[in-house]
Amino acid sequence: MSVVVTMGMWLGSFTCGLPGFDLDIFCQKMSQYKANWAHIVPPVAVLLAQSDIPVKYDLSALKRIIVAAAPMKKPLQMRLKCRFGKSTKVLQGYGLTECAPTVMHQHESDEADYVGTVGKVVAGTEVRLVDPITGDDIAPGSGKEGELWVPGPQVMIGYLGDASATRETLSPDGQWLRTGDIMRMDKNNNFWITDRLKELIKYKGFQVAPSELEDLLLHHPHVVDAAVCSIYDDEQATELPLAYVSLKPDLVRLAQGPKQNVLDEIRTWVDGQVAGYKKLRGGVFHLQELPKTPTGKILRKDLPAKIAQARKAKL
Repeated sequence: MSVVVTMGMWLGSFTCGLPGFDLDIFCQKMSQYKANWAHIVPPVAVLLAQSDIPVKYDLSALKRIIVAAAPMKKPLQMRLKCRFGKSTKVLQGYGLTECAPTVMHQHESDEADYVGTVGKVVAGTEVRLVDPITGDDIAPGSGKEGELWVPGPQVMIGYLGDASATRETLSPDGQWLRTGDIMRMDKNNNFWITDRLKELIKYKGFQVAPSELEDLLLHHPHVVDAAVCSIYDDEQATELPLAYVSLKPDLVRLAQGPKQNVLDEIRTWVDGQVAGYKKLRGGVFHLQELPKTPTGKILRKDLPAKIAQARKAKL
């Protein structure tokens, strides 16, 4: 709304919106109106890069494709560049709802040499990278990773009616927004997203809270404990919610086939009770000993490694 609709109106540009996404209609309208600027998300970038539909239409007027809402990996950006050629710039931006939403953007002059970055900081905005363990600032251009903190005219005042969440997200003095995103900055002041402290899963631009799905899983009669994290799907260019469950003792001893039937039934049960974007598209896996801290907090970052070890042990 801020970047596309409101800014487009302010500039007096023609903006075409569709009631629902359909790749054929999307390309048809871009050709019809000779669109020169397209704002898209990574899953749409995948379709534009791989489908035969775009080649049916004259999209030669398209000068810029801006990809945001979730990180776009370098191979996808390269495929999109190859599909549209040198006359079309494929650029990536970075922001978040709390920053209304823009923080960084790739510069067109840098686009060819720094594919895969989220670009440089936009005008009027400061940033700092902070070591999430020590709290020390990361030296600019050092290449080390840190959590991105942002102040600026676009940063929110706070979450309406939620003082606790506001305190957790803003620095103690209220001046810096702690984004939860881990980045590094290269010597050319380009930023690269490497990880995320916040545990929200981003599925095609929608946010999925792992704790919500975990709470639901624990209501299933076969589940003793549960942990939800994400797995990145290159084909769809998005994160997928994935669950690991500890089963009741009598189910743990089942053979692989019957046990898989139980896991499939659990997934179907959950998917039938949540919104479409919250479905466990990454699957449900058995992991009897979930990785946790001594205080019982789930170590979600350790889950993929744990399941990989479990699978390897069975081979």
